[in-house]
Amino acid sequence: MFKGLKRKELEFQNPIRSLYPVLLLVLVETVSNLTIGYIVAFSVGVLLLFYNSFRLSRSLYVLLLEQLLLLTISLALVVWLYPTSLHNYKEHFVYSILTDVVAMSVLLVSLLSIPFVDKWLSKKNPKNIPYIRTNLGEYRRTAYILLFIFGLRIILFVFYYFDWFTLNAYKYEIRLQTITFVAILFVVVYEGLKVWTFRKMLDSEKFLPIVDDKGKVVGREARSVVIEKSSENIHPLVRVYLLQDGKLYMQKKVDKFGNLLWDTVVSEYVYYGDDVSYAAKKFVKQKVALGDFELKFITKYLYADSTTKQMVYVFCIETENFVTTLEKDVVSEQWWSNDEIVKIENYSFDVFPHKVLKELKFLRMFTDLR
Repeated sequence: MFKGLKRKELEFQNPIRSLYPVLLLVLVETVSNLTIGYIVAFSVGVLLLFYNSFRLSRSLYVLLLEQLLLLTISLALVVWLYPTSLHNYKEHFVYSILTDVVAMSVLLVSLLSIPFVDKWLSKKNPKNIPYIRTNLGEYRRTAYILLFIFGLRIILFVFYYFDWFTLNAYKYEIRLQTITFVAILFVVVYEGLKVWTFRKMLDSEKFLPIVDDKGKVVGREARSVVIEKSSENIHPLVRVYLLQDGKLYMQKKVDKFGNLLWDTVVSEYVYYGDDVSYAAKKFVKQKVALGDFELKFITKYLYADSTTKQMVYVFCIETENFVTTLEKDVVSEQWWSNDEIVKIENYSFDVFPHKVLKELKFLRMFTDLR
């Protein structure tokens, strides 16, 4: 049986956290000077690198490292092109929009690098693909919003420089700095609340493992997506049969297509993080009162219909205990002998699901069904 991946191997991170260095450069420079802005940006960036080095979802970690490298290059260019003391840079118009230009350049390069980061990380760690894409997608959307803010600020500076506005220069700059600060703060709070809401949703969501054609876990997918919509991914399904004195216990219930059919007691998806055998035992205890039992593995096979693909694991429990159903949606229940099944299985598909008809040959081969 496969062993499920641990939940912590896939995680959703706040995209704003990886943008803190460039945001702090702009905000600190607004209330202080460029020297302190760079010092704060680098200090926070290094701390975040150490923090993220212990986390397993590293898509934003790579972009954070790239951002610090770009800030280093920008600092070298500023010192080379404008050899003025960074404490006194505000004496010239160019320096008034310098941090905005740096921020926009960093964000643009990061956005251009996202497809390459996605391709590299997906190839390196394919089981993390769903969260790599989610992290990078949120980063991209946040970066676009910030680009708009910084671009608008540069445009307003240009209007002021060419005297297209006749406002008091000091008041104009103070207002512009205030607007920038409030806008960035709004983005940070908004994205933080969105991430918090998304994580709350994930806490209530159940996930199914995605497996390859050999049953190896390669990722995960929300159960609601698999149940409500069609999915091209393969998900593990456990089916458990109960046998007593050579007879098969079956329950009449409605399948996902609305048909009323006789099916086995357990036919459920394995949840992400659960072992197949553990999941089978858990579902048996949830669906029938049986007492102690021993689970016997029969076979596994790949099943596909118009909406799903499943790696089906078939188990059997041979018991002498009294069986009582715990489910409310069971219309009827019955112990079927092999002769009773043979009478109808060869000419009717509206009594048993396709899975039962496929699995009967294995049950006859490896159990006492007679």
